[in-house]
This record gives sequence, structure tokens and C-alpha cells, in this order.
Amino acid sequence: MKFIIISVAFLISILLGFFPKIDKPKSTIWKLTAIIIMITAIIINIIPPVATNLENAKIITSKIFDYPINSTLVLNNYSPSFDEANKMWSYFIKSSETNKNTYKLFSKEKTDLKGNNDYIIRLKYDENIAGFVFHSLISENPIFSIPYLPQLEERIKIMNFHVPLAWLTVLAYLISMIYSIKYLRKRDIYNDIKASSAAYLGTIFCVLATLTGAVWAKYNWGSYWNWDPRQTSIFVLLLIYFAYFILRSSIEKEDLKARLSAVYSIIAFVTVPFFIFILPRIASGLHPGSGSEETLGPILATKSDMLNPTMQLGFGVSIIAFSMLFFWLYNLHIRAKKLEKENNY
Repeated sequence: MKFIIISVAFLISILLGFFPKIDKPKSTIWKLTAIIIMITAIIINIIPPVATNLENAKIITSKIFDYPINSTLVLNNYSPSFDEANKMWSYFIKSSETNKNTYKLFSKEKTDLKGNNDYIIRLKYDENIAGFVFHSLISENPIFSIPYLPQLEERIKIMNFHVPLAWLTVLAYLISMIYSIKYLRKRDIYNDIKASSAAYLGTIFCVLATLTGAVWAKYNWGSYWNWDPRQTSIFVLLLIYFAYFILRSSIEKEDLKARLSAVYSIIAFVTVPFFIFILPRIASGLHPGSGSEETLGPILATKSDMLNPTMQLGFGVSIIAFSMLFFWLYNLHIRAKKLEKENNY
């Protein structure tokens, strides 16, 4: 299901991006749709709390981390009782996801929790009392929740912004290569404009993906830059495309600039799949997706529990939102370059 959502999102994005034509002004409806989808993507990916089920919360808070985490649960329909042994109020709860095992939830103070309601509660399992200890109420009857992964925690939310930026980098460089080939075949200077504009925006998106990845690395690995294979490969890729723009700026003759740039763009794109998809997955590293199936990360992992429906929906909407943003900027950049060239004649 995950890969169907991703594929459909990409297909919709490309169709919307090239409609009506890549260099024709976008309609007001198209622009409003792009804005609405972007706002929706931000809401879906930021507002929902991160939470796991009680079974996972028990293992994580008693065996892995010594601090409370958020968990989804259902409070059984009964009045709480006061546990004299532990001097706390006790409730019976079940996981709202699995609804299998019944656990005890202990609270120092009597809460306003209601029976048979869904909750997201910050809690921690205490083996000494064989139950969970209540810390705080996060949400009552939540509509959405984002899956909790021990290696990502709250930082999982940045994934639906970071990954679309990285994938659109690949799409932009692919478009640049396609129009470079078209230029070499037809020698139409407007194909050169489309190729260079795509490479320009692809590099901007690559820088943004690198920056969001660096922020994530700071809180996950302790520093913004660690020369992880993923970071190193992106750094080399940026150098390759920086050289592309240095090449263009060093040549004044338009047809020679376009020809050499087109050849360079085609050769440069050959390195993109290697640096984006191959090298980071065959080399050992800290980044999810490095070296083994166990670290493929939530997007590409085959395990169904890595992304819940909310995260899948959020990722799909983000792909469409950032793709429309890219094509909007691409459209504006092409038209601006065309006007500049026409005014120079």
C-alpha cells in the first residue's frame, strides 16, 4: 500500500506539473490548489502527535529508554480505584491499536479520564508495580497519530519534508538531462533554458534537503555534519552541479555554452543514481538505509508497521505539495529566462 501511495503521488505531481505546458502560465485554480495542498501537508505532518501502542511502550520504556513516551490507549468503562499498596489511583487500559492485553495505569492524582475513550497519554512502564505510570494527557479521541520509532521519536516528522526535497532533486536533474538531450538534437536554445533552470532548482532543493538532513543529524547523531556516506555522497553531488554553473558562467558564446552544458548535464546525471541510491545503501553508515534491510528506514522498508496510514497519507501529500512548488518555481524561472533572452535581442 505504501508504494502504491508513493507511486500515485508522483504520477499526480508530474501530471499537474506539466499541465497545461511546462512553460505556460499556471492558472489561478492551479496556484490555489498548490497552496491548499502545501498547507494540508504542513498540518498533517506537524500537528498529529507521535505515539505507539502499549505493547511497544512497555518494551521501550522498561528496556530501552528510561523516560516516558506517548502511547495510544483505550480506558475501560469503569470507575478508577485507589491502590493502597502503591498509593496511587489505578485504571485498566488496552491498546487502541491491538486491543489485546489489559494493563494497569497508575496515577498519583485522580484524573478526568473517561471510560471507552481513546487517548494518547505520556506514560512509562514500571516493572516494580507491574503497570504504567501516568505522566500527562496528550490528546483525547485523537483523529491522527504518527508512529513512534525509537531511533527517530519526534524527529520522524521532518522525514516528510526532507525526503520529498531529496527525491525532487533527482527529478529536477532528470528533467535537466532530458532537455539537454533535446537541445543537442534540435539546437533549440529554449531547451537549454529548460535544462539549466531544472538544474538550478534541483541544486536549490538539494541544498534544502542537505540542510534539513543536517538539522535531523544534529539531534540524532550529535552534530550537523558527520561525513556519513549519505552526507558525503550529497556533498560530492553538489560539487558536481556547482561545477555545472561555473562552466556556464565561464563561457560567453551562447551556442558553445549550451552545447557544453548539455553534454555536462547528461554526464552529471549518470552520477545521480549512484550517489543518491546506490553508494549510501552499500556503505555502512548512520543514516537510515545504510547497508542493510534493517536500516532501510520508514519510506523504503518492507515492514508494514514502519509507516502508519497517517504517515503514508502525509508523505503522499508532501510529495504532491513539494512537486507542485517545484513545478511552479520551474515555470516562473523558465518564463523569466525567456523574457530576459527576448529583451536582449
